[in-house]
Amino acid sequence: MLDTIHGVWLHFNFDNGTLNQAARFQLGDVVPPLAPPAAPRPRAVIEAGDLVRPRQPVGRYLWRREVIDSGPEITISRAEIARAEKQLDLYFGSSL
Repeated sequence: MLDTIHGVWLHFNFDNGTLNQAARFQLGDVVPPLAPPAAPRPRAVIEAGDLVRPRQPVGRYLWRREVIDSGPEITISRAEIARAEKQLDLYFGSSL
């Protein structure tokens, strides 16, 4: 049971590439060093008409005006937005 818990925890908290690199190094494989981490992406600029909704416990959802008002044949209601956000929360948990 403890190994399963550790495996699940590692899956969500470590980069598989880093773990693979460390395992290969421990086995004596000559591997080049890992590249430095990429620079963080800048926060999206909020434009007029965009819908910004807070995400609990931290973060936000940003719905672009072009998505919400994409035309008369495509409509996205506030209920559908709330349902999509709830599904994202369930899928990603607190890692998003």
